[in-house]
Amino acid sequence: MTTHKTLLLGPLPGPLLTALAARLTPDMTLIVPNVQAGTSVARYLALRPRILTLTQLARSALRRDGWSLLRPGERDRMMQALLDELQLEYLDGLRRRPGTLSVVAGLIGEFQRANVTPAALQAVAGSPRERDVARLYGAYHSKCQADRRYDAAGAEHLAASLSDLPGVHAVAHGFAYLDAAQQALISRVLLPGSAMTLPAGPGAASRTLDTAAALVSAGWAPVQVNGAPSTVGDRVMAAGQGEVAVVGLRRAEYADLTAEVRGVLQVVRDRLEEGVPPEEIAVIVRTEARYVETLADVAAEYRIPLLSGLQRSLLDTGLGRLVQAWLTAHTSGWSYAAVRALLTDPLLEWPPGLERARQLRTRRPAGLSAWDDDLLWLAVPDPTTRAQAAGVVRRLLTWGGVPIRCRVDPELNRLVATLLRHLPQGAAPCEQGAALGSVAAALRAVTLPALLTPSGVRVLNPLGALGRQFRVVAVLGLSSGIFPARRSDHPLVDATTRARWAAQEVIVPDVTALAGVEHALFRGCVAAARDELIVTRPRRDVAGAPLLPSPFWEQLARGTPLDRCRLGSALEREVECPGLRGQVGAALDAARSRRVLTLHSGMLPGGFDVATRTWTLQELQLASICRYRWYAESLLGLTDPERVWADLQRTAVGAALCTGDGQAQAMGAADSALERRAHTLARTRHWRPGRLWAARRLELLGGVRMVYERLSAQGRQFGNARSLPARWAVGGRMLTVRARVDLVELHGRRQVPTVLLRGETVPGARLTPGHVLALSVQAARASAGQSVSVVNGDTLHTLNIVGPQKKVLAEAQEQLAAVVEAIASGDVRPSPVQPRVCGSCPVRAVCRVGQLAVSA
Repeated sequence: MTTHKTLLLGPLPGPLLTALAARLTPDMTLIVPNVQAGTSVARYLALRPRILTLTQLARSALRRDGWSLLRPGERDRMMQALLDELQLEYLDGLRRRPGTLSVVAGLIGEFQRANVTPAALQAVAGSPRERDVARLYGAYHSKCQADRRYDAAGAEHLAASLSDLPGVHAVAHGFAYLDAAQQALISRVLLPGSAMTLPAGPGAASRTLDTAAALVSAGWAPVQVNGAPSTVGDRVMAAGQGEVAVVGLRRAEYADLTAEVRGVLQVVRDRLEEGVPPEEIAVIVRTEARYVETLADVAAEYRIPLLSGLQRSLLDTGLGRLVQAWLTAHTSGWSYAAVRALLTDPLLEWPPGLERARQLRTRRPAGLSAWDDDLLWLAVPDPTTRAQAAGVVRRLLTWGGVPIRCRVDPELNRLVATLLRHLPQGAAPCEQGAALGSVAAALRAVTLPALLTPSGVRVLNPLGALGRQFRVVAVLGLSSGIFPARRSDHPLVDATTRARWAAQEVIVPDVTALAGVEHALFRGCVAAARDELIVTRPRRDVAGAPLLPSPFWEQLARGTPLDRCRLGSALEREVECPGLRGQVGAALDAARSRRVLTLHSGMLPGGFDVATRTWTLQELQLASICRYRWYAESLLGLTDPERVWADLQRTAVGAALCTGDGQAQAMGAADSALERRAHTLARTRHWRPGRLWAARRLELLGGVRMVYERLSAQGRQFGNARSLPARWAVGGRMLTVRARVDLVELHGRRQVPTVLLRGETVPGARLTPGHVLALSVQAARASAGQSVSVVNGDTLHTLNIVGPQKKVLAEAQEQLAAVVEAIASGDVRPSPVQPRVCGSCPVRAVCRVGQLAVSA
């Protein structure tokens, strides 16, 4: 047996594992980064050693010495107590500010992983901010020592400092790097004759090389290991940035994150159909929380089982956010904004919530009584008990209709059951703040699996992939800011402070050092691929901003482009447009090269038969703004929501003004007409009311009431108008037009056709509101008419088409003929009169204005 510890160094994980297996003896323990890595490595070993992670080794040593684990909720309470008790300078006014606790906790975790002692930190602390940080770290360390408690981040740091630390004869494999606490622990705990591998060679990450240098300085004997690549991961790392394509490496870029997930899961589905077991496929993402929801949705659509170790805090769920909104309302003194966020939460069913929020938004009063006196039970009294606070949470859920939703939502039912099990139950009197703090601690402490299935395709982060191997590995998100993750200076201890500390031999890694961690993790992901490695990246983020390629994307060798896979679900096959693929796509390209106008360039094949359609003046006016907008809204059904609201507003105002039996009856008629019209629009699938429909309906009726009161005060009376299709000769073509006369104003026996409009002008329309009025008067076989505003009841236009204003009708007919002729020819290319109207166009996303635009 050798009298020293051996450090096996080499650029490729495969040869390193072979060299390690040759040194393994029956009495040795296998130390790996994670439990699953031990199972993966053991498949390649002739012996079946005992498997431990470094964290398990540390916790075992601490338990043997009488220490116990500090749960996240207990840790938070301990740190908050220290924040409240210590004499602080810089942080004195920030003790109870939201976020202070998590910032301090994260920084203490950094100190522990860097294996920094409290005494060393206090010696270099200079400014009040640094002294506060050192005080908190020293107090927390002393409290843990006194209570014999340790947290998850500090297990290795505290175990390495134990006076009686039993050694173990072991081999370690799968690590990409070690932080300072891990280096200290493994150097102390591993006995002479032990060995460890590190992928340190040409192209290795700086953090890996730093780890190797630190272990050599601690007395490890380095041994160089070389060998031929045996997996696609080895081949990719050996190739570097070479120009020769690596067999088994496939690359693809996608428009956005959703398209990326769909493309990768299409490949996964194909591999499953080819017989690859789901346990042999891994999807690796830098941050699981960023991808897990999209992965779950698309996997459900493709019927692919996914399994993830990600634990979501209850606070990150919709139910957790509802309870957090209730807690925030307490701490804010029931401010308007906090109460509005609570009572309008999507999980709650309190119909008056949106309307009351709209009524109170100008005054923004504080207190529950401003909303409804029956809601005072939401406030927990002071003093109270923890059980009483939990009872208010239960009543909130029941009152808000959450149990009813649980009957049809199994996931919500699981969340509610978990929350109710963990709510505090203490009956001892306490302050309100303590009771609410117990509820908040339950929200933070309770975690749930994000993806829970008996078995399936593995969804991993890079740490979970270290030391493991899969037949097929897909690494997603190789765009800047995703992988590597975007990092910034810590708000309490920035890079300048860390550099000054480093000069005094107190090393706390800064942003630059952490970039080396990202590189080491990426190489660990590559090493996990045995037969096939797929790397992808999105070109844009969820907000549509462009994403640059990750430096890791640029470092990879050339690979085979990812072929277009078969569509993954019936929904995708249903919405896929076959006219953009195959021979038809080639024909379109040829037509463009010959400058032949096709449907895809804004020309309807064979023109458009205008005589077979029943037109409205509203859509003809829309075509006069831009023919492509008419085509998108009227023929493709891409309805502008604002036009729908205008339609509903005209319907309600018209119904109210035609009812002469008093305001109550008028408003009832308006409400009924509004509901009927909304039902019709929803049935034709042109519009969906949505969750805000109840509040928006009340807002519309409020506007109707104002118009009715104003016109009634003026003594004006209105009646219903008949709107029948009429046959018009327009430019030598016969059109069926349903002219819009909304109602008639009664002047004795004389009836004046009236058109309801939202404003005096329509930007960019060749067919102006005055033209629409003239054509409506002509269709009603009248000589005069008027238009009235549905916003305030003002008379916008009055027109006599047989008097001096008859030229308006002639202009309207001329503009109408021009619009109809262009549509009849099939020319629906973008044709805005004023470029500024394009900025607010609702179909701008599907319009190629500037490429296909034509003159008016």
